Parts: sequence; structure tokens; C-alpha cells
Amino acid sequence: MALSAHHPTRAASALSPLTSFFLLLLPHLTLGQFCTETCPPLNDVGRPISSLCAGDVPPAAVLTRRHRVCRPGRSRTVALEDFRGAGRVTVLANVYVGCNAGRREAAVFAHVGQRYYDAHPDRVAFVNSLKGGTDCDKWPGLYERDTVRLYPEESKDVKSGTNMPLVVDDDAFTMRDDFFTTPFGHPSYVVLDGELTVRHKFTGPCCGIEDYYSCSNDDALALDATISGYVDAILAETPAETAPAETGAPSVGSPAVPAESTGAPSAASPCETGAWSAWSPCSLVCRDADGDAGVQFRTRTVTDRRAVAGRCPKVSTVRECREEVPACDATGYEAPGPQCVPEFGTSRTVAAASGGFDDPRDVAFHPAPGTHLGAYSEGREYPADKGEEAWVLNGGNHSVSIVAGMGTKGQTTMSRRDRGYYHYMIEATALAFNSVRNSGREADRDSFGYWAVCNDNLNTYLDTKEPNYFMGPTLYNSDPSGGNTVNGAGRPCGPADECFLLHSDMLHEAPGCIGIAHDPETATAFGNVYWAFDSTGDRVDGQLVRFDFQQPHGPGSMDHSVASVRRYPEVKLKRGPPGVHAGMVVHPTRRELFVAVPGAGTVLAMGVDSGAFARTARAEYPIFSNRLPSFEYSIWECAETRVFAAGLATPSGLALSADGERLFVAEHATGVLHTFEVASGALLATVETGRQSVGGMAVSEVSGRLHFVDGKTGTLNVVAAGTPCPAPYVSRVSPAFAAAVRDATAGLGDGFSLRRDADCAVDRTVPDFSLFEQVHATTGYASNDTDVQGPAGMDADAYLLANRTDCGRNSDLNFDALLLGGFYCHQCLPGTGGHENGATCAPGGTCTNVQWEGFTCDNHFVVDVTWSGGVRLLSSNGTVVDLEDLRLQYLVTYRFTVQGDADLSVHRTGEELPLSLPGNDCGCAEKGPLLFTPTPELRLGEHVYLWASGGDMLRLQLGSICVDAPACAGISFLAKKEDREERCRSMEQDCPVACGHAKCYNFVRSCRDENRKELFGSLGMDQTCAWVDWMRTSMPGGLPNAWYRRICLSNHQPYDDNSQPAVDEDGTAIKVYDMLVQERCPVACLNRECTCADNEVPFVTVSSINSETETEIEGIRARTCADLFNIASWEYRNVVCSLDIHAVTSQFPVPLKVHDMCPTACGFRPECFCRDSKADIPTPSKKQKTRRCKDAAYYPESGRNYWCNEMEQPTFARSCPIQCQNAYCTSRNVDSLDTVSFNGGKLHTSCWLMSEGNAAYKSYCCNAMEDDLMVTGGALCPVTCADHMNE
Repeated sequence: MALSAHHPTRAASALSPLTSFFLLLLPHLTLGQFCTETCPPLNDVGRPISSLCAGDVPPAAVLTRRHRVCRPGRSRTVALEDFRGAGRVTVLANVYVGCNAGRREAAVFAHVGQRYYDAHPDRVAFVNSLKGGTDCDKWPGLYERDTVRLYPEESKDVKSGTNMPLVVDDDAFTMRDDFFTTPFGHPSYVVLDGELTVRHKFTGPCCGIEDYYSCSNDDALALDATISGYVDAILAETPAETAPAETGAPSVGSPAVPAESTGAPSAASPCETGAWSAWSPCSLVCRDADGDAGVQFRTRTVTDRRAVAGRCPKVSTVRECREEVPACDATGYEAPGPQCVPEFGTSRTVAAASGGFDDPRDVAFHPAPGTHLGAYSEGREYPADKGEEAWVLNGGNHSVSIVAGMGTKGQTTMSRRDRGYYHYMIEATALAFNSVRNSGREADRDSFGYWAVCNDNLNTYLDTKEPNYFMGPTLYNSDPSGGNTVNGAGRPCGPADECFLLHSDMLHEAPGCIGIAHDPETATAFGNVYWAFDSTGDRVDGQLVRFDFQQPHGPGSMDHSVASVRRYPEVKLKRGPPGVHAGMVVHPTRRELFVAVPGAGTVLAMGVDSGAFARTARAEYPIFSNRLPSFEYSIWECAETRVFAAGLATPSGLALSADGERLFVAEHATGVLHTFEVASGALLATVETGRQSVGGMAVSEVSGRLHFVDGKTGTLNVVAAGTPCPAPYVSRVSPAFAAAVRDATAGLGDGFSLRRDADCAVDRTVPDFSLFEQVHATTGYASNDTDVQGPAGMDADAYLLANRTDCGRNSDLNFDALLLGGFYCHQCLPGTGGHENGATCAPGGTCTNVQWEGFTCDNHFVVDVTWSGGVRLLSSNGTVVDLEDLRLQYLVTYRFTVQGDADLSVHRTGEELPLSLPGNDCGCAEKGPLLFTPTPELRLGEHVYLWASGGDMLRLQLGSICVDAPACAGISFLAKKEDREERCRSMEQDCPVACGHAKCYNFVRSCRDENRKELFGSLGMDQTCAWVDWMRTSMPGGLPNAWYRRICLSNHQPYDDNSQPAVDEDGTAIKVYDMLVQERCPVACLNRECTCADNEVPFVTVSSINSETETEIEGIRARTCADLFNIASWEYRNVVCSLDIHAVTSQFPVPLKVHDMCPTACGFRPECFCRDSKADIPTPSKKQKTRRCKDAAYYPESGRNYWCNEMEQPTFARSCPIQCQNAYCTSRNVDSLDTVSFNGGKLHTSCWLMSEGNAAYKSYCCNAMEDDLMVTGGALCPVTCADHMNE
């Protein structure tokens, strides 16, 4: 549909962008959704959505589409083309059912429509689309009664509903999607002139009001004047003498109903029935050993002339075959088989077509190979125009593997997943593509190539949260453009980037989903209908669920307000063991859905166009995606369902043959493949595969070969026929019966069915119980305020989620709210394969969240070889990296993405050949990723060199090599120092920890002074870190200069590029208070963050001996500083802290002690012990695995006492002595030497600076809460604040 220009129809729609932005931030107290008349409408991330607007002419397909009229009358159809003609006016209404404001306006629309029809019966038509979520008897009756209340006098003469409005059955939502494309507000209206041009498009006066009662009668009645004004103006454009004669309503028709039924029905003209036909031939050509010869049917004509609720007699009846039919063995038909089917031939091979998958569960062929990967992606080439493309779903690592160029020499595999795979692709078990070509849809609405996955999980975030059942299928667009594929930071994925999938939509009504199939229907506007196997159902039986994503919210959005979800609780399903796929497939012409039911050993068949609305599902199943009325969630009953096959051993994969004549069924554990004739259900052939965990299956559209995945072997397999079948198999379907069915269908249309239960009546009673509890009352999901459904609202509360640390399995924090709040990296989000905090950083990396967009990793870089100045290094957020500030660390994997066509290789020195790396013998990459992990085995120096093929080079610093090679394991356990020294003579470079390399035991740990000679200001003087370091020992005896400590504890003033203090526009020096000199020069200032930090390097201690008994308490053993917190006895902890460390080195004059390594854990140095940790404190015995000192500030007294008790929680209590008011520390009464932070980091100060400040400054700092510790400044600076604390 062509994108229309902006057509504002109200002053409100022309608000300035700034005004609109502030309106978005206002709380919506009564609004059901944000209401706008902007056309084309803008979605929640500001993208215009293609839509019909004023001045547009609808496409011919829209105008000629026929809609069934269900009131007044029941047996006619209309198309908008029927209302074309000079002088005519057609008004369309878009309202939603239920007790919302739309019902109030519907009554006005009905009255106005009938009033104009009474005055101009041949010139006006009012059409109201009845969407899913109710039925044609209940809804019109409600608003017709409401007209009496709104028009007490006029309604005596104007009988609403007699002729107008025409209520059309719009359960496919086509009229809404054609004319009122979301997010255009509702209730809303379109006025068409006689040429069917859109003249006006507007929202009603109750638009945005939450419910029926909030919209007053006076509000609703304003619609009357608006519509009347538009209609009168168009009618006046055509003179009365040239207007069409008023001879009745515009003609309508219904090709599926006898002509005599097109007249206006009435209660006095009931259903008319004809005589029964003769019984048809039997459906099967022979009777099997069980006596089954199929069924027979007969028909009659039924003319529906009712105008009231009820039902007409059935048009057909079915019985078991009673005719004489020969036995199958007497006719030469060998039932139940075997017969030769073309996919298997008389001989066949079963072989792996590809392997290396992680618990593969399903496979599907992309309908347009090469669409997603193209010819080049992530530094690799792909055969985009050769072979087929199979997509394999990996349940083990929550990804999809794309096998490109299948069957060609260039066949290769690339795996991808969603950045939020732990929700959107978690344990994905089923996959389906929209493969419908030439659907007739508008190009910008056709979802050809979209695909959906079903997730076999109850939303546990990799078992880190208790199940909340908010889970269902996820929709993706395989076209990588338009934001559908992004890099980690959320930017468009370039040819060298690591790419991630970005979902187009997700619905949440099928937890534990194990099967999914796309419906190839062409009735809906977008083609996003999928059927899913909800194994949770009502917690007793699984259920079938139909998901129509309708208009996907698109990448980057979180708006779930537009969708249709229908549950079929009468279709009872049973899952198999965990991880077992349930195959599903929709037959495109028979319109039947086949479902494998692993737990029942059956395959069901259901008519996808059968069934009827029964009631809303929101009462029984209150966990759903959105509360707005545009989200349909309903229960359907009376669907035509039958058992197609039974007696199977855990059926899993299903697939239809290319011609749709045969259905393949896999048994999961036996590996047997069965072939059934679709038309008759006859078993044709059975094949043994030799596999023991068969999952999903798919038939190649090109070769016609059957493919399946096997979980245990991690393979995609193909069944290839060897010797072709000598002749076609013999069908068991009676040709005469098939002809009778075709004739009956042609004559009776949808009224004819072989399997419909004519006596089935839907239960419209809404029960007063629920099977679940809504879990998203306060998270933003399922909200009735669209401003929190994505970044458009920029909900301020979302930013506060960054500080949440209550990550436990049963904590109050709902992880879905993190995703909704724009977090892709968060301390609470899970990870797999070495990835932490939700983000997919290479092992050893730390992520940083970029809210609403993505994440960056501190070990991911871009090497730009296209830069005019040579080669430069960029961080993953695109900023240029100063190589002086970068230091690579051992055992951390670094990802260098090469941007440009030059080769890049990694070298030990500036002259040697490239290093050979695991999986990369040349140690090089071009326009793609170069993965490099520094290890001791590589024998690296202080630098690593990245060389570009053009001759440019990057020299990267390498951190201290404090990681031992595996061969070093036994050195530290040698009891004699001489033996350790002997081993270290030849292995010192490989064993820096065991052999005591000084860098591994540095008292300043990993701290370093950056740019030691760069000028900055402090206390009105020029300073450098090198100068400060000199002052530390400049006095006789190596003592510090008198200014040394003052400078370190004062504010750091940055200088500009000219080494001058930075100034503002008027030349005044910019005062900076967010950094102290000791933060700029931590080594020179002996910052306690460095000198008091426990070393992370593991070490080995000598034996501990009982001095009284001279017996050994513990032998030589490995330890870490963290282990010391768990020693219950403080006396023995002190003993351990005094032990020697087995580190062989000549660089220390005396043996290293444990307390040298662990100053905080040992507490021998009061200035180190009496300071609260700002890092996460491990609490592995608790569901919440980490805490922070500041958390205790929020605990009740009992909780605080528990966490501050060394006998209960030694690690926490010893890490937080200030928060816990440790008696030893409070008795010292000494000011801290640490940096103190206030006001969200905007003010960094020190106890010394506070002591030098004026009274107001002291009062503020002494009584304010420190940012990271949640204790007052007075608790940290008791001497300075002694006289300045508030009572």
C-alpha cells in the first residue's frame, strides 16, 4: 500500500515535535491508548506506517473484497465496490467490542446510519466491522439498545439496525487493517465519496478513553454532528436531479447462497429446507481388515431467512459406509502396505547432510535462499544463488543455524540468535516460514519470508527465575534490512559485524510451546497467522492456539496491542518428554491442520476455518500480552477435529510431500518414518532411519527430498530414494466420492462439511475463575498505557531498573520488565557459554547496556583499515580508542572486527610471522572477525601487534601475565624451596604465578596511572601523575612531600589540548568536581581502591602447624582471598593470614605472606579492613547470588543483624564493616582516605576536602548519603563531621 502524505485533520495532530514529546511523558490516567489522528500514523519508535489517508483511493483488491453481512440479515455479502456511484456516501466505522468507549459511539453510529438511510436509501451506506471477540447476535443488540438511551425521542421513529448499519463479519480484521491501520486511534471512521475516494478519516470523541462509563453521552453524541457534517457536504456536491433514484439499498450479493435468499430477511420468514439427496458413494475403494470402508454423505438446500438468533437445520449428514464394497485384499490394494512412494523409492539412503548442531529440534527450508545472509556476512562468503537453504533450530544453545548452499561445494553454516535469546528464543523447539508466494497482498504488507519459533519454556530465563508462564511464539523477518538484523549495539549489521536477530513481534499465550505451523491463508492483510501447540494449556491438557500477529510491531518496538489469539480448549494435546518436537503442518488446499501429539501417540487433523467464537479467554487465562481492546484473546469451540492416525510411538516431525498428497510422520525414539495418504489416511510405507531422536522434518521444495533433524547426533539428515518406484502407488480414495464432494462444495459452499458437528453449540458462559494469575500487572507488559510499550514513552522508571540487584529466582524483579525497559545487559540477566549479564560478549568480556538499543563489550573492537591516517582502533560503541589507555589481559578473548578490505593479522613482534590461532592457522581475517585470546603458551611479550596488509600496524599493550600454563600445576606444591627454584629456572616465563613474577603480586594490583606525563590541575597548580609519584618519596628517608596527600585528596581539573584549564564560553575556568587526583593517579597516590584490594590470583600456602602440639592442621594447599571470608574462626583466619606463600622469586626480600595478598580479607591493616566494598559480594548459598553493602541499608533491623553477623554471613559482614557498624572500626574514630561520592557521582570529595570546606559544605557532605555505600558522609569522616551531623 503506497505511503500517504501526512494529512492532519485536527489541530491536535499538528503539535510541534517538542510538544508531542512532552505529551508522551504525561501520565495517562483514563486513556485506554494514546489517541492520534496523524496519517500516516507513527508507531512507538517514530516510524510512519503505510496507511490510507484522506485523498487516497483504496486499491482494487480492497474495494472488491467481499465481506459477509451478519446484521441485518445473515445470508448476504457486500463489497465496497457495490457502493460506487455518483452522489453516494459510504461511512466505515472501526470500533472494538466489550465494555469500552467504542460501544458508546457505536450506538450513535447506528442511529445516524439508519437516519440517513431513511432519508436517502439509495445514496448512503454505513458499515460497521465486527472483529473477533464477540458474535453477531450479542454485539449489535447491545448498541441498538443503547440508541434508545441516547435518542429517547428520535428512536421512536428511527429504528436503528433495521437497515443500517451493515454489520460485517471482519474476524480476519481486513477492513480494520485496510482503512484504520494501527496505530491510528479508535473508535475511528472513514468517509468515502461516490468514487470511493477517502474524503475524511478521523477519530471519534471517545477515542483514547478507557471504558464505556468514562465516555459520557454528551461526548459520544458529538460524533453525530461530525458525521452529519461530512455526509451532508458530500451529498450536496451532487444536485438532487442528478442523484441516483432512491429505489432502495445499494445492491449486494452472495455467490455462495441461492439467489432467493438475498432479499431482506425477517423474523416471519424462517429457514427453508429442501429434500435430502441420495447417499453418496463410499469414500474408500475397499474395506480393510477392520471393516472400514469410509463414509457416505447426503445433502439438501437450506435457505436462511432469519433475522434473529438461532440456527437453521444442517445441510448435510454423514454416516459410516453401508454399501457393498470389496475387501482390500480382493482388489489388489495391499493395505496397510507397503507401497512404494516416490520420496523413498524401492531403495533409499539416509545420510547426514550437515552436522555440528546443538540439540537440533526442527528444520525448515527458506522459501527464498540468500535473502538473509546474502553473498557476504560476518566476514564470510555464501553461495547466495546456489542450492537450497535449510534453517535448523538448536534447542541447546537457543539459536538457529542457516545451512546455505545445501548440496553444493560451497555449503556452509552460520548460526544466529536474538540478543535476548533467553526470552525470545529460549529452548526454541519449532520453526515455520511464511512460504506463500503471490499472495495478492500489498508489497509492504506481505510477510513472505517471515518466520516464527515456538519456545518450550515457561519463561524461566535459563532457570534463573521461577516460571511466570508469560511465553509464546516469536516472529522474525528474515530480510536483514530495516533493523531486522543488528549488531550488539543495535546498529545495522555491516558485512564484518557479528549479527543478531531482532524480533518483529512476540505473543505470550503459549508457554511450553513445542510445535508451530504457518497458515497459508490469504484472507488476512499481513499473512502472519500461525498455529501453535501450547503444552501447558489448562495445566491438565495442552491446547491448540491460533496466533495472528496481524500487523507486527516491528524491530525495536514493544507494542503488543494489535493481535488476535484464539484458544481451542476442546482440541486436547499431550506433550512428550522435554525437548521433543511436535510437528504441525497446514494443508494449503484442504485447509486442514495436522498435529503430532507425542504424549498420545496420535496425529490429529483439524479444519482451520472451522469453529466459532465462544467467549473471551481473559477470565480463564488472564496472562496475556495486552489489555487494550485491539488485542483479541478469545476461546473458540466446535472446531472440526478428528484423529488422523493412532498407535504411534511418540510422533514428532510432520511434513507434507511437495504435491500435498502424502503426510510423513516421524517417531521420535524409534526413528521410524511413516507415510500416510492424506485423502484417505491409509498407511502407505514405513522406513527405518537408524536414528533415535528424530525431531522436525521438512520436504525440499526443489528436490522433493525429505529432511529431518536428529538430536543425539546433532545432524540434519536427508532421505534419498535410490531406485525409483516402478509405478505410482494405488490410492484408496474413491474417485466417485471425490467427485460428489466437489459437487456438494460447489453447490453449498461453506455450509457443506463432512466433519462438522451440527449439534455442537458453543458455551458463551464466562466462568468466574482463572487458571493463572497475571504476572505483569506493574511491569509495562500487558499494560493499557501504550506509552510504556517501548522507547516512545521513555518511561522514567525504566532507568531505575539499572540499579536493581534483587536478581533471585523468587525476587520481586520481573525480568520481562528489564527487556521492556530497554536492557540487553544487566546484572540480573542470565548468560550461557561464558556470557554474563545477558549480553553475548566474547569470553572474559564485560558488557555495558545502551538502553533501548543494545549493549557494548569491553573486549570487542573494530579495526578501521579504511581510515585516511592508516589504521585505527574503535571501541564497540564507535569511539576511537587511545592505545595508551588499552591493556589486553590474559585468557580474555578479544574480537577485532576488520572494517575494510585489507587483511589483518596478529603477531608476537613487529617482524615475525603471524601467530597460528585455534581455528585460524593464519592468525588473520579480512572484513570480518579476528578472535584472539592471549595465553601463556603463546610466549607473548609486553605488546601484541596487529598488522594490516597495507603495511600499517597497531601496537597493543599486554597486561601482566598472571596465568600459569597447565604444566605449572605442581610447582607450588613442592615442599622444598630449592625444588621450586629448580623447576622455575626453565619455566619462569610459562609459570608467572607459581614462580613469583612481581607483576602478579604487585601491591597496587591491576591499577595503573594513565598518561603519567599529561598535565592536569589541582589546588591551582599544574600536576602530572609522574610528579605526584615523585612527591611520594621526595623527602629524606623516602617520606612524602607535605603537599602529596593534599593533592591526592583534592579535585582533578582536566586541561584542554593546549595544556590549559578548560574554560566555558565567557572564558571562565570550568570547575570539575567529579574526580579526585587519586582517581586520576591511583598508583602514585596509593589509592586504597588499589592498595587494599585483595589479589585475584590464586596462591599456595605452606602447611599450618599447631604451635602447642606441633601437629599439622592443614597441609600445603591452594587458596584464594575469597576463601578466607569463609573461615569461621577468626583466630584460625589470623593464622592463615600469617602463612608464607609458595611463590619463588628473588624480587621480594622476605617471603610473601597471605596478608600481603589479601589485605581486606585478613584485616591486618585497619585502613583496608575498615572500608566498605563497592563491588558485588558473593552470596552463593542464597537464591540471590550477589549483594552489595548498600543493600543492608534497606533491610529491617532483623535482616540487617543477620547479614552483619560474621557467624551467619562472614563474607558480607567483613566486606561491609561501616554499614554493619563494626565495633573495631567505629572505635578507631579515623577519617577515611577513600574518595567519597555524592549526588549521583556529580560530586567527588574526600574527608580532607570536607575539612577544608565552609560550614555549609561540611553540613551537606556530612549528612548526605554516599552514592555507592548508602551511609552518611559522617560515618566515613567521623573526625571532620564530629560537629556537623544533624540530630
